[in-house]
Amino acid sequence: RARGRFVAIPETSEYALSYHVPSASASQSARIGTGAIRTASKVLPPLVVVVELMNLQHASKTMLEKGFDTKPVAAGSLALFAFLYATVDAPLKIAGEKKGAEFWARIMPRERWRSPTKKFLTSKLTAQTRAGRIQIRTVGAIGAGLSAAGAIMAGWDSFEAFSADDSDAAAAYGVQAVAGIALAACELGAAVVEGAPALAALGPWGWAALAVFLTTGIVATLLRDTPLEKWAKHGPFARDADARGTHEYSRVRRDENGRPVRDENGEPEREPLPPERMYEALMSLLMAPGITLRRDPSTVPATVLVDVVAPGFEPGRSSINVLATVGTEYRMSPAQRATAIRNGFADASAMEAWTEGAQVPMKLLEWSPRYADDGLTQIGIRYRYAWPELPAGGGERRFTILRARTRHITADQLIIPTIPDEENTRPASPFSIDPGEPGWAHAKPVRGRP
Repeated sequence: RARGRFVAIPETSEYALSYHVPSASASQSARIGTGAIRTASKVLPPLVVVVELMNLQHASKTMLEKGFDTKPVAAGSLALFAFLYATVDAPLKIAGEKKGAEFWARIMPRERWRSPTKKFLTSKLTAQTRAGRIQIRTVGAIGAGLSAAGAIMAGWDSFEAFSADDSDAAAAYGVQAVAGIALAACELGAAVVEGAPALAALGPWGWAALAVFLTTGIVATLLRDTPLEKWAKHGPFARDADARGTHEYSRVRRDENGRPVRDENGEPEREPLPPERMYEALMSLLMAPGITLRRDPSTVPATVLVDVVAPGFEPGRSSINVLATVGTEYRMSPAQRATAIRNGFADASAMEAWTEGAQVPMKLLEWSPRYADDGLTQIGIRYRYAWPELPAGGGERRFTILRARTRHITADQLIIPTIPDEENTRPASPFSIDPGEPGWAHAKPVRGRP
């Protein structure tokens, strides 16, 4: 007489069963579907790495242009971690968890790093619940967390778009946020090793959720209102009369003493901008000056060229304001490090790290007119700056980023580009440039060299 144990488990999804257990009995449609998913799992990971790299480049450019505010920093950090995760995860998906972990262990530069690397990439997280024990792959859990963070960023974008009366972009970002939540659930499902059958059933649909997440993100970006569309939607000629003079084309209403007028809820009331301010804003959109910045190595010593082209420029009647700066970094000199070590300071990384310093305005050497192709019409000005000298003392110093800004004051005293609601701004510094500062046209920053 033979004795044995028989365990029955619910089959929550034929696709999930075929996906997680390829040898299991399944219908032809389920086998074909899961086969396509496995093929995608081999082909798509490298493409995901490329997409994440492009996203990282875009996020880095945004931080460089708009400054290190909360949202650009959050988006840049998420893009960096997502790229690193996609790079690590690609071999695991293509070659399988074990072979992928062995690959990363082999390329570790130090022998003592190889075993911990392999152990981490194959490790699992275990949780005990009332329904039983659940095991999830650690790498998969990290991917799910990044997807959830992406959903939060999409929700943030949706809220901002909705607040700006950009309903179509807000809807697209909202769909992206939902797709991000679904992607996080699918990644958790694909990472399930034991338990949570309902979650495991979502695993095969991760690539579909990823496709929706990426597609809606692109669509939302394309649907965002341009500055000219915002003027048409909220300016003096908006199709909806109630929308005229709202959002960025409104200002706080003030009484005769200059104090803000508040409503019954204590919030400042707003009123439309004067017509001349809306006209100035439109001219800023249509006739914004262009500015370029480059290092000129043909001169000895090297100089910096700043070219400003201002539509509608009138020599003798218009004026152009320009500022060019170079950023600096500094760190301890070898002698200062030795002194610090003798005094008991042993943090080598802190002593060798570069610290951001102040921006240094560059000295103007000369300027010359910029002419149109006919050689007669002046369209702007070229400025030549001397390469600045690094401040002495304080350890080692080096240059970082060259920046330049400009604005055009026309013959009829229009400030281009202008700031529709000037109450929300602060005076610009005459010695440094904030990349996110409104009311100025900014050149693309250039990496400086000594």
